[in-house]
Amino acid sequence: MPTTGSCRFARRQRSSLPNSTQAKLSLLDITQDTDQIADLVRDYPGLLELLPFAPQDPDLADLNRWKNIKATTRARWQTAPDDKLGSARRTWQLLPDAAPDPRYMCNAAGCRPVTVVDYQFADYDQPWLAGRKRIAFLATGEGDGTAT
Repeated sequence: MPTTGSCRFARRQRSSLPNSTQAKLSLLDITQDTDQIADLVRDYPGLLELLPFAPQDPDLADLNRWKNIKATTRARWQTAPDDKLGSARRTWQLLPDAAPDPRYMCNAAGCRPVTVVDYQFADYDQPWLAGRKRIAFLATGEGDGTAT
């Protein structure tokens, strides 16, 4: 488990492109698209607590950041509720001083050539999407594919 969250989970939480988890869930329920599937899990506390929260990371507990992402990408998904984001922030604030308890911990490391570390807005190449932005995830060769 990443010690300060992972941008990989930000990607899963909201993206202008479906991720593999959303796509697989969409196959199980053909009545909902990937945005609707994302809306089902948008306020799961455990998912929000996996978002990056290191001091140098963007503040992903800020509802206005999510509103900006949604507006910039002209997305249809709903943002996580402010109280759920605040709860995740409070959890993050407790973790640095929490003593690790090996009875309740395990370490799982992956192995991937790149690890997502941030995001930026990018233009679409298709002319009919002019003016709309997409999320482009930035990656590094450092890390295990989930955390750096």
